[in-house]
This record gives sequence, structure tokens and C-alpha cells, in this order.
Amino acid sequence: MTLRFIQKNASSKAMIILFLLLLSIVANGAVWNTSVYKVEFTSYLHTDLDNVERAIKRQVNHTFGPSTVFKRAGQNSSFSHNFEYEVLKITKIDNSFRRVDYRYKGNLVAENGLDLNNFKTYAPIYVRGAFNKSNGRCASSLDLVDFYFSWHPKFKKCNLIEDHDYLKIKLDTYKKVDDSKPHYTKEFLNDGKYNLFYYFGADKFSLKRSKMGFALTNYKDLVRFYKRRKGFYKDFDVKEKKIIFNKEKTHSFYTKFIGHIDGIETNVYIMAGNPTESTPIAKYEFFKFFKYAFKKGSAISYSGHAGLGSILDFDAHEQEYGEKIDYSAVNKQLLLLSGCGTFLHSSGFFFDKRRKKDSLVLITNGLFIFINSNKKSSYVIADTFRRKTFFTNRDLQKKFMAMIKASNPNMIKYPMPAVESN
Repeated sequence: MTLRFIQKNASSKAMIILFLLLLSIVANGAVWNTSVYKVEFTSYLHTDLDNVERAIKRQVNHTFGPSTVFKRAGQNSSFSHNFEYEVLKITKIDNSFRRVDYRYKGNLVAENGLDLNNFKTYAPIYVRGAFNKSNGRCASSLDLVDFYFSWHPKFKKCNLIEDHDYLKIKLDTYKKVDDSKPHYTKEFLNDGKYNLFYYFGADKFSLKRSKMGFALTNYKDLVRFYKRRKGFYKDFDVKEKKIIFNKEKTHSFYTKFIGHIDGIETNVYIMAGNPTESTPIAKYEFFKFFKYAFKKGSAISYSGHAGLGSILDFDAHEQEYGEKIDYSAVNKQLLLLSGCGTFLHSSGFFFDKRRKKDSLVLITNGLFIFINSNKKSSYVIADTFRRKTFFTNRDLQKKFMAMIKASNPNMIKYPMPAVESN
């Protein structure tokens, strides 16, 4: 999905996502913990694509809707787009179509109310065929590009037929991923310092104050947090700013603070902007900010729209700007991606970039979320390194959910966070 398409249809998509969210608002502010599992299942599909991997990933993506739409709180789940697969058999159907039988081996994030022994979800056998036949009656969106997260065969007037248009998927095996391994805070030091990076993306794809929304509010809150509560002070390092952005002034809101966390010198970089092509200069600043963060960061937080994965697709940004990102920071990194569906779209990308064992701790969202749920999620980072020698993935999951609850427990949908490490 292109960013231009996203921007052009922002209002309609916001209504779609709001509709989906309202289907499973958390009753009475209950907080559902989540877990990550290694799972396997077997499936098949029909495709006219030459690229079998693309066809398999497309079908796996289309399990997202039935795994979240119409689900009660505590019953949601999501497969990751990052997985291994084994092609079991390819059978020719006619001159253009083939049947592909395959086995999926990957991760599933699930709320703890879900019984995985009786797990089931659905997937179209031939995606475009199911979309065309549904004729808008099986999804809350009329767009093919949105079909994967908005469809469900149990919509009242849906005319799709099981084992003809879609199939049921059950787990062959599942095993909970160990979330008790300690991550020692000293592993995240870069040259003996903590370098913390925070980016807040605009609510309405604009740098106008009236359209920045929670991004600007959260930016200001975090500035006050470090300045007043933590005793940090502003750093006007023009030389470093030119290294990051190739200029002294930015169109996006940007500030840097210096202070100490538990006696350790800490640099804090905070930016609020719009990472889409509706503001090209700010989009490039977003890229430069993260390029520097991936090289120097101890912890990196992104809060904002995910653009169905496109905003956090740094391979595409590298190609656009003709610049390479160096992901080989010698220190361990904590990466928080608080945007819609980042577990599905982005978890595989960043683990692929940080292949070195025990080099990345990643927090992603398994669901679409209200923007205001990001209000306090970024506070997880500062709190994680404060007065601790180590933390676990389970600690992060609980802390993240506590911060989400503190944002607005009566209105938001909890985002089903997945905490993973390599």
C-alpha cells in the first residue's frame, strides 16, 4: 500500500479501523496479558503468482481479519509475517493456477484468554477470488488492499463457502516462547552511555500544529518528563545535529537532552514529525533520525501510524534516498514500535536486520490501536533502565500494558503487545 493512497483515504480508513476496534473494546478496562508462541500449521492455497513465497505470505496475512474481527477481549491473536515455510507439494490446476500445499513455522502472539488447543482461524484459498466474490459483504472495507485485516467469513451476509472459497486453519503444534531470559542493562550501553531515541508520528499526516494531535502532545509531555522530573537539560550540539540531519534546523519538532539514569550519562533524542510523503522534508528527517538511532541507540521508540507496514519499511526508504542504514551497533538495542499491526508487518524486518544472537529486544503491537494509547507507551523505555540491573520480556510486556492502561483505560483497545528477542 503506498503512502499516497494511505493519506488520500485516511478518513475512511480511520472509520474502518474504529469500527474494527469497537467490535472488541475491552470490557470494564480489563487488561489481557499476552504471550508469544512458536507454532506450526499446514495449509494450502491456489495462486496464479510465479512467486510461491509471496503467495504464502499473502494467505498468512489474510488470517489477520478472522483472528481479530468479532473477537472478544482476551481472544485475539496474530501470526507474524516473519516465518519459515516448507512447500509440501505443488499441483497444477490449469494453465494459470497451481495448488500449493505448505507448512508454516513461525510465531503467534495471543491474548491469554485464548485456548490454543482449540485454536482456529480462516484464510482465503485464492485471495483475489474470495475478495471479488464477497462483493463487499464479507469485510468492513471495499478495498482489496484492506481485505486482509477487515474480512471475516462470519459477516451476516457473507456468501463465501468453507473449503471452496476459504479454509479453516488449526495449529499442529505450539510452544510458548520463554519470556524469562534476563537482559542486562549494561548490554545496552553505547560507549558507556545510554542513548534513547523517541519519535512521534503526526496523527493527520501534517506538520500543522492542529493536525499533529497526540504526537505533539506526547512530544511535549516527554520533554517535560525529562526536564522537570528527571533533571535533564537541553543540549544544543549543533555539530551532532548536522551529523544527524545534514543541517542545523529541522522542520520537525526536535530536541535533545542530557542527564543521568542511575549515574550513567544518558542522551535523549526526541522528535515529532510526519514520516509520510505529504511532508517530504519531514519524511527525510524521519529517515535520518532513525538512521542515526539504529547506529547509536540503546533504545528506540516509534509511536504513530504504521501505514500497514510501509512507514517502517526502511529498505524502501534506503532505496528512495540512496542511503544505507548501518544496523550493526555493537551494543544490544531495545526497539519499541507502537503502531497498528507492527507484529504482523515489522517484527520480521528488524530481526532480519539484527541477526547477531542476543542483540535485539523488540516490542510490537498485534492489533490496530487508538492513537491516544501511545500517550504513555514511550515511558516504558526510561522506566526499564531505571534502578534495574536486568529485565525480562515478561517484565516489558507487563510494563507496556500498565502504561497503556494509564493512558485511557475506558476508551482504548488494548494493543496485544508482543515482546520478542533473538
